[in-house]
Amino acid sequence: MKKFLFLWLMVAGAIFGGNNRLTAQDLEGIIKLSDLQSEPYSKWYFDNFYAAHPNDAVLSKIKGLLQDKKITVVMGTWCSDSKMWVPYFYRMLELMNYDPEKVTLIAVNKDKKAEGVDLSKYKIERIPTFIIYDKDGKELGRIVESPRYSIEKDLLEILEK
Repeated sequence: MKKFLFLWLMVAGAIFGGNNRLTAQDLEGIIKLSDLQSEPYSKWYFDNFYAAHPNDAVLSKIKGLLQDKKITVVMGTWCSDSKMWVPYFYRMLELMNYDPEKVTLIAVNKDKKAEGVDLSKYKIERIPTFIIYDKDGKELGRIVESPRYSIEKDLLEILEK
């Protein structure tokens, strides 16, 4: 009976546990794009990167406005929204020839903490959070968790303020 109960709990955990479980493989701290492009993250990263089809007309409006801006992305490699929107965001940047090295990428755990990084200044409530700064480091706006319209439209709205 104990074996059956244990087996049932394991199966239920796998089925109902969802995609937002922290594992030993999840990243934490300041990371690089190449980390997401490597195993075990590359499958979901590239699947969502190549599935992304941002609006070209909106991207052409953003391109000139974005060049002198800096971006911080706070995400979780365990988070389903991060797995969807971070690759989409990087696909946009690639299509606009924006240097991905200008992006500070921070991976957090489920408590929204990252080893070796003081996140208090970012005021993170949900992830992913995309924060756009002007050349002087002043925050212009942010996209939190999921875009209102689309990431590119929300980004354009921030940049046109």
